[in-house]
Amino acid sequence: MSIVVAVKGPSGLALAADSRRTVFVGSDPQQSEGPWHYLTWDGDEKVFGFSPPHSHIGLLLYGVMRQAFEPTSLLVAEVESRLPERRLSVLEYARHGREVLAARAARADGSLLPFQMHAIVAGYDEDGTARVYTVEFPGAGAPVEQHTGGLGITYGGMRELIDRLLAGYDSALLEAGAALDSAKDLDALHLPIALSTMSIKDSVELAMFLVRTTIEGRASTAAAQRERGSKSKALDGRTARIAGSGYGYLDVCTR
Repeated sequence: MSIVVAVKGPSGLALAADSRRTVFVGSDPQQSEGPWHYLTWDGDEKVFGFSPPHSHIGLLLYGVMRQAFEPTSLLVAEVESRLPERRLSVLEYARHGREVLAARAARADGSLLPFQMHAIVAGYDEDGTARVYTVEFPGAGAPVEQHTGGLGITYGGMRELIDRLLAGYDSALLEAGAALDSAKDLDALHLPIALSTMSIKDSVELAMFLVRTTIEGRASTAAAQRERGSKSKALDGRTARIAGSGYGYLDVCTR
């Protein structure tokens, strides 16, 4: 189970994710109908930042690691090892991320599981412009910018509950090519959210709400896989601090 969320608000970028990893034992759930035997761990890291001069970037990782017990932090270390000792554009970080995912997928390691890791890369260009990119592997060849020139919510993983809450319908309908002729205006189904008026605290709370809604929703609809735990970081150019609520704030240069 994974759900990762990036909220691009007027006061900063808020990133949040669940912390569960599910490890299937003895069978590949994508290739067999079950029964599936699995283990779960609620201490997985999916929200990352980089060291200076790259601390204006946040990274969300989710998907399927070929080696089930390998920490995702190793992928982040591989990305960071490629970075020069100077600040880059957000797009360049996203490109580095995709190169690392592609290189990892090409390794022969004897695992039966496919490598299917994805990323959301969020941060600030040197002129202070906030940008969010999605990196799909396998998938689109280049990082794709989300909400260019505007505000918005980007999320990935088990997205069906957030789809229904925000969009008013499950995106699986569109992916499956189902006919939605009876819906004359799908945009009219969208939940109105006043992103333009949100403080960074509001953005963090929204990101956490969407993650927790998915966690609790999964607990209700799939009791055998109760999802617990969440972590978040926010990028807003303010002094670094850790709040008692569990929100982490990264110091970010936005100029």
